[in-house]
Amino acid sequence: MIGYKHIDVIPYLQNDYGEEGDCTLVSILTVVKFYKPELNKREVYDYIEKIAKKYLYKSTWGTLPFFNKNIVKEVFKHFDIDKQVFLKSIKGLGFNENTIINQLKNSIPVIISITRDGRNYYDNHTITIVGYNIYENENGKKKIMFRIYDNWKMTVSFLDYDVLRNDCIICY
Repeated sequence: MIGYKHIDVIPYLQNDYGEEGDCTLVSILTVVKFYKPELNKREVYDYIEKIAKKYLYKSTWGTLPFFNKNIVKEVFKHFDIDKQVFLKSIKGLGFNENTIINQLKNSIPVIISITRDGRNYYDNHTITIVGYNIYENENGKKKIMFRIYDNWKMTVSFLDYDVLRNDCIICY
């Protein structure tokens, strides 16, 4: 391994909150609690849900990723988190792996909404990127594996950037 970063973030689980479609809300909760760990997680989640409903969130199917920035901005403002919020779409055009790595280097977790990953494991799902591992093979080719919390379990999983489809959206 030639590069490594992990942000100390406490993951939260969808099963502990709303319904099947609340992955984005739980990822936002994870980020808010990273910046303000003293806040009550239930109160934060309930407020996130309230704001998300203004942006067409439905518990049965979730959020529309293009509204993630608006939701996060309102939630950050309410909880006095003084951070700019950005949304980038279209992998390879609007952002690349370095966009994400630069945020992580600055200890900024990144929310990513995925229509499908290349393994057909995450399908219309939002997760939180909290780090990366960079490997290099004997030919000098680099491989980036992002360290994620997927809202389904409390342990780190890995996301292969190379197999992501182009239609994913990041928010940080």
